[in-house]
Amino acid sequence: MAIHRTRIKTLIVEDHFIALRGLRDVLREIVPAVQVVATATNASEALRAARIQSLDLAIIDVRLGSRPNGLKLTKELVAEFPNLKILMYSADTTPYRMKDAKESGARGYTVKGKDMEEFEQALITVLAGGEYFPKQKLPEPDVWPLTKTEDKKILPLVAKTMRDVNIAKMLNIKMTTVRTHVRNIMSKLDLHSRLELRREARRRYPPDLNE
Repeated sequence: MAIHRTRIKTLIVEDHFIALRGLRDVLREIVPAVQVVATATNASEALRAARIQSLDLAIIDVRLGSRPNGLKLTKELVAEFPNLKILMYSADTTPYRMKDAKESGARGYTVKGKDMEEFEQALITVLAGGEYFPKQKLPEPDVWPLTKTEDKKILPLVAKTMRDVNIAKMLNIKMTTVRTHVRNIMSKLDLHSRLELRREARRRYPPDLNE
């Protein structure tokens, strides 16, 4: 795609109005040819917009207030529109989040709050047909820091917002053991609150919308 083409039809997926408005202004300044033809605050709106518009670029926040989140949305958009260039952005700087974005089909990833130079480089690289991910070592595809118990038994139940006492009863283990697993998971994934833990669990084990 020529960066200096007349019009680059763009979708922004962002559930915070102020961030959305700021992103519009930044895009206008960096690449005037970028024209925001649609915005969305959740996955359903984004998919609907993509099916109506003939998009060239989508800029998607990793964390959205609705389900599916930005990563799952990216997978769906790439599957349906393989030529669509997707740039993801987030406050999350962990290598695992960047790896998730890459594996979901995003062409680039940039960190919220960084200087405009990095965002500009990411945007221009993606528009030119390349890939841009911050200069951090991404984990190998087969590397996952959690043990089998942490990943397959604890996380799915955390994703269902179960309390520690209920997890202990379901798995027939002590509550202190559950809490130890939870602390280990949070440490290994660099999570700083139960809210972040629940979001990560729901990202890895999306809840059934019919539940």
